[in-house]
Amino acid sequence: MRLKGRIATSLVSSVSFVLLQIICVAALAVDELIPHPIDERGLLSQIAVTTTRLFRPVEVIEIRNAGVQRPDITIAPGTVVVIDNQDKTNHRLVFPAGPGNDIVGRFASGVIGPGKLWGAEFVDVGVYPYECTVHPETEHGVVRVARPEEE
Repeated sequence: MRLKGRIATSLVSSVSFVLLQIICVAALAVDELIPHPIDERGLLSQIAVTTTRLFRPVEVIEIRNAGVQRPDITIAPGTVVVIDNQDKTNHRLVFPAGPGNDIVGRFASGVIGPGKLWGAEFVDVGVYPYECTVHPETEHGVVRVARPEEE
């Protein structure tokens, strides 16, 4: 009897795990079909930033002393915004859906550790407010994406 119970428990666990994996893969597949106005580049090396400059405009925003040094910027579509964490703590930026942008849900960076660079290409025209999840009261701003004739 105990053996049957263990087998049943093991079988339920295995099936649950497989179903969870299917759901996760399906969610990723659906996510890939939704056009997002921000294309995450993730954590970058200085070489990657230099290489990106060959093909795309790049704007660098530094975080230091628990503050964003250029919180509000206006850029052209296709510009890669690089966050340069010159602070001593981790940061994570969140761009919520809102008026003036086509973000589905919300868009968030990964954790940007001290001395690390994180980048994202802003593809579509729009207004993208953001804040740091760690320091929302002092680290926030807006990325405005406009065609050059609209600035």
